[in-house]
Order: sequence, then C-alpha cells, then structure tokens
Amino acid sequence: MSVRIETSTRVTAVELDQGNRATAVLITRKDSSSVRIPCDNFVLAGGPWTPAVYKTLFPSSSIRIDSATEAGDWIVFRNQHPVTNKSVAFVGLNDIVGEKLEFAGRNDDTIWVCGAKDLKSTLPPLASRGLPDAARIAELTGRAYQFLRVHSADDPDAFKELEVVALGRAFRPVTRSGRPMMAMVEPDKLSHHSGLHAEGRRGNVFLCWGHGSWGLTLGPGTGKLMSQLILGEPTDLDLSPFQIPETM
Repeated sequence: MSVRIETSTRVTAVELDQGNRATAVLITRKDSSSVRIPCDNFVLAGGPWTPAVYKTLFPSSSIRIDSATEAGDWIVFRNQHPVTNKSVAFVGLNDIVGEKLEFAGRNDDTIWVCGAKDLKSTLPPLASRGLPDAARIAELTGRAYQFLRVHSADDPDAFKELEVVALGRAFRPVTRSGRPMMAMVEPDKLSHHSGLHAEGRRGNVFLCWGHGSWGLTLGPGTGKLMSQLILGEPTDLDLSPFQIPETM
C-alpha cells in the first residue's frame, strides 16, 4: 500500500512553503543520519507529547496547545485460574471501590490491572517511559489480592501468591477540555511568515490527539474521520467540537 514506516526516529523540522503548507519533514535516525521526506500532508499525532512536539516544529505559531496530565499505573499478573485461552474478559470496579479500578483477563494467561488516575505527575521526556509510583503499585497489589484470591490446594485457608509479570506507568494524552483534537491547523496560524500566498489555500497540517484512555478503542473511527478531513471530504461526524480552541 506504499506505506513507509520509520522507527527509532525523531522528526526535527517541517519545511513550509510561502503559503505555510508543509512540503517535507526532516527526520533524524538512531544512527544520527538525517533524511528529508517530501509530504503532501502532515499529521501530528504524538500522544501526550503532541503539544511539546508542535511547539518545537512550529516555534513561531500563534497556537499554544495546553494539555492536562493523566498518568495511570498498571500491573500484569499471571492468571492462576485460566478458563480458556481464546477469550478475554473485562471488569470495572469503579463504583465498588470509589475510584478507577479495572481488571482485564487476557488470552495469554495474564490479568492486567489498572488503578486510580494520577493528575499531578510530570510527563517524562519525549517517547520515554515513566517509572511507576511505588505507593500506587502497592495499592494496586492490595486490590489484586482483594479481588483475585485463589485458594491454595495445600491449605484451604490460604491463598496463592500472585506472580507479577510486568508493571509500569502510562501517560495518557488529555486536553484541558477533555475532548480530543481532530483538526486542520489554519495556515496563517502556523507561522508569522504567512503572506498573500496563504490566502484561499487550504492547509495541510493536521492535529490528532487527546483521546485519553480511549485511544485504541476510538482509533479506527478516528482514523476514518482524519482521512476524510485530510482528503477534504465530508466527515461522517461533525468535527466542530474537536477543533483547536480559539483561546490557545
């Protein structure tokens, strides 16, 4: 399908013509080599780092995108009582414990557990992993023992110890309003160098981010909407609620 994927790279610059349309992106690979890739359209979908990346690529833009912080710690336990390896199960216990608590049984004999949101943490450097919070991991572990108890075969009064497969912290892309952004950036807002050449020309720089913890769930629909927006076609949904706020 003529798709080119570059991994272990960093976009360092976007070239703009006199009408503030993107014509190429410059990327730096892991081996420090640089590559120029011509483009017809440029879509920035950098997750929680989108505002910082936008500011770096378009430093003279009149738009300043603010984001909120939302981190979530998670643990993957070995499923000690798998029923089948062909299905998955999800249980949300938010209403029972009074905060976010989710269990997801996977088809690889593991159970994924995620707890309360952390709204005051600091986003780690671009594309790096955040270290899990020890106190929140301890709280999650306690919740797991509360709801995932399996009796020991040797001692009916004892419970099996839970085996931790992995743990970590995820930072979710969240806007101040809580709504995702799926929008075209107007050419005159990309740079103060915009002149007469920008008048009457449609922009080709787009933003797509801010779906919070629902990114994977909403991904297929978002992809379709963004493709329609990029091609200038009527979108299946009204995208006016998901534009870049004027106050930014």
